[in-house]
Amino acid sequence: MENKDKKALDAEVTKALMGENGEAVIWILKNWKKLLGVILAVLAVILIVTGITSYKEAQIAKGNEAFGMAGSEKEIRAALAKFSGHSAADSARIRLAKMLVEEKKYADALKELAAVESSAAKLMSGYIYELNKQNKEAVAAFNAVLNNVQADSAARAEARYAAARLHIQSKDLAAAKATLKMTLPQSSGAQHWEASSKQLLLQLENGDFK
Repeated sequence: MENKDKKALDAEVTKALMGENGEAVIWILKNWKKLLGVILAVLAVILIVTGITSYKEAQIAKGNEAFGMAGSEKEIRAALAKFSGHSAADSARIRLAKMLVEEKKYADALKELAAVESSAAKLMSGYIYELNKQNKEAVAAFNAVLNNVQADSAARAEARYAAARLHIQSKDLAAAKATLKMTLPQSSGAQHWEASSKQLLLQLENGDFK
């Protein structure tokens, strides 16, 4: 009788300690090893992700320093070789291209710019082609910017004027007029090129380039 009373008392005490979540507590007690394994696995993933993030941040900082200190052609190339995927790589390639143009290494400059997707790089390529007397390629480069609806309106306006100017040089006045009549989105940055294009179109219509 006493054993039954003791068991009943133990059951009541256990129930009181566990409260309404008794079944959950019992499950945890039975499966604590599995639960611990899951917790450790989650912690391992967190540590790995944290480690990768820290590594990436360190690489970004190193890249910033490398590109920031790179002043010569050799230093820029070294930084590009080590941090080619860095956010500052494109601007570094443009800086390198400018150095190469000063040395009249047009082909090398164009090669660097070909790796950059920005409108600035495409415009610069057009001007380099023009410097190298490759007007057909220059017009193609300018048209690539002009016809890119995702490009900045100022860049497109500059490209329109540059392409039209080259059409005039090659005596293709119809192409020049058609280019200048293209309508582009307005922006404050495009005002200079808009005005230049209007002036050039006026000269065309007045017969100044016959």
